[in-house]
Amino acid sequence: MTDPAPGLVELAGQLADLRERVERLAEVVAPVAAELAGTGPRGGRTGPPPADGPAWCWSALTGEEAALAWATLIGWVDWLTTRYGLAEVVPPCWYRHGALVEELTALRCAWTAAYTDPQARPAEPALWHDLLARTLARVRDWDRQECSLGTHRDDEPLPLAPDVLADRAAHVRDDLADRDGPLSGHPTPQLVS
Repeated sequence: MTDPAPGLVELAGQLADLRERVERLAEVVAPVAAELAGTGPRGGRTGPPPADGPAWCWSALTGEEAALAWATLIGWVDWLTTRYGLAEVVPPCWYRHGALVEELTALRCAWTAAYTDPQARPAEPALWHDLLARTLARVRDWDRQECSLGTHRDDEPLPLAPDVLADRAAHVRDDLADRDGPLSGHPTPQLVS
């Protein structure tokens, strides 16, 4: 008599492996979602997030690295726009525009070097402010759709202001799901918040 389900043992092993990978991904996404919802370990802190690590090359990040990068960059941009009153310059949907993500990533990298590197020269913070002015000019140029006026222009309409955080969390979750990493070669799970 032949086995009615050839490969069932192998399939069960693959399913167990996939379940373990999904659980690891959920562990990575949970802290990012908490930060985006304002319930994470930063606890509503108004200062910039900790400055750790070098600049990021977004296209080279794994899902886990991108989760940390998104959480750090979002916290830093929130601090930057509040500290410098840039809410009318940096569009609230900046995370949906690749060029703005790259500009703000580079600006954060320079800020980190100017303000946290013990080897930084005393003039570095002033030079960073010069860079900030040049970067803001480019941000205005990149904002050809005039998203800074409050209306995101892309394939999808911008959610109402209270929904921006949920939309941003969904965007980051989708970005993480599309990256190579622990789930490469397997179907991407549909995570429910």
